[in-house]
Amino acid sequence: MTNKINMTDLGRLDSEIRLVHIVVASIIIVTLASYSVWFWWLNSQTISTSVESWGQLGDYVGGILNPCTAYAAYYWLTRSIRLQKEEMLEARLAMEAASKSQAEQAHHSQVQVRVSALTALINSIMVEVQTQRMQLQHLLVQAEKHHAGAAVGFDGVRLNSQELANRVAEINNQISKRMNERYDFEQQLKTLLNQYNS
Repeated sequence: MTNKINMTDLGRLDSEIRLVHIVVASIIIVTLASYSVWFWWLNSQTISTSVESWGQLGDYVGGILNPCTAYAAYYWLTRSIRLQKEEMLEARLAMEAASKSQAEQAHHSQVQVRVSALTALINSIMVEVQTQRMQLQHLLVQAEKHHAGAAVGFDGVRLNSQELANRVAEINNQISKRMNERYDFEQQLKTLLNQYNS
């Protein structure tokens, strides 16, 4: 879209340049033609060999063409300043859009990192809970096999019935604590995803 607009602007600028060339060339031709018609055709004057006459011709042509040239220079100066301002505005708008896009990408990246971190924490908790459940199951199987509720833990330490009950309670507390942490992380993840999607 911007390229199409720029091509249209360039075409319009080229048209203006051609028009100014035609106007300036026309003024030069009209000036010289009017001088020639006035002195040679209407007043039947011959070409002078006097330096003063040629100086007067130079003054006449300069007097007519200098203001036209100055106006053309002024016009193109103001036109170029206007074009530069338009280009600077377009560049500023493009930079603002790029900055906004970059900020959105940075925010998106932050959300992705946070989602990944929360997901990793949840998965880590689940692995830990699964390990603790396996340890709990092992202790209960050991307690059923041995008489008087004794068991041998993963670490090879023999536990009596009281130690076994304490270890089972400790593992259950750890599982409960980690599951609560998991729930908190899942709530944070849901909140984050809801904010991001809305």
